[in-house]
Amino acid sequence: MVLKCLPRPDTAEEAEHFQRARARLEEEVRLAAYLQHPRIARVHGLVELTHGLCVVMEHLEGLTLDTLLSVAQARGL
Repeated sequence: MVLKCLPRPDTAEEAEHFQRARARLEEEVRLAAYLQHPRIARVHGLVELTHGLCVVMEHLEGLTLDTLLSVAQARGL
């Protein structure tokens, strides 16, 4: 399992950002439930923890996006 977390806000300004980010994260989880492909991590749900809001998803073996982008850049793609 992998957790993608949105930390709880410390200030009023961060609280406003947190609410917008929370809405986007909830929509992401809702839409991800419809996706099923061997190369797309399955999303199991959204959990609220004391330190923030976390998306629980499947861990897939393979290269990271960062590595793939570095390889593509090295090849001039």
